[in-house]
Amino acid sequence: MMLLEMAVGGFADRVAVGSRDDGLTFADLFGRAAATAERLRSVDAGHLVLADVSSEALPVLLFGASWAGIPFVPLNYRLPDGELRTLAGRVSPALAVAQP
Repeated sequence: MMLLEMAVGGFADRVAVGSRDDGLTFADLFGRAAATAERLRSVDAGHLVLADVSSEALPVLLFGASWAGIPFVPLNYRLPDGELRTLAGRVSPALAVAQP
């Protein structure tokens, strides 16, 4: 988290992810990552799995998982359901985040 903390210290109000008009600032990213880490610790997840299109969720979850001290496992959402289940099963127990 030191890298994100340094960015917040120097550029808290600058956009870190997304468009200039509605993107997440470094402070927003830090806050969301902290909340994600807290949630991950509360559910005792062994891994955090993400199957999603490119979005602001990726850096939030990546930093959140790192902060919580658990592996982050991004999966290709284009894989067939069976392959996604197989890959996710390899990292059980996990908390999965996916877009329908």
